[in-house]
Amino acid sequence: MDDNFSESNQEIENDYEIGIVWSKAKQFLSKTAYGSLRLYYGEELTIKDVAFIMGKSEIAIKVILHRSRKKLAEYFKSNPIKL
Repeated sequence: MDDNFSESNQEIENDYEIGIVWSKAKQFLSKTAYGSLRLYYGEELTIKDVAFIMGKSEIAIKVILHRSRKKLAEYFKSNPIKL
């Protein structure tokens, strides 16, 4: 029973952390960058599909995703998530 409780708590913490990441991404990134991240990671679409939806080339989406991940990583490196 304690194992199930621990797993539930871990899932809640993970969901909380994911929510914080999405919130900060929306706050710090451009609409295009946030939208690209959300479609690729949140909706699990392919680069090709994201590019089509966003009206950009696949290369442009790859660049946007790379820069967005880098910007978020730098932010969270100096501002870790506190539970």
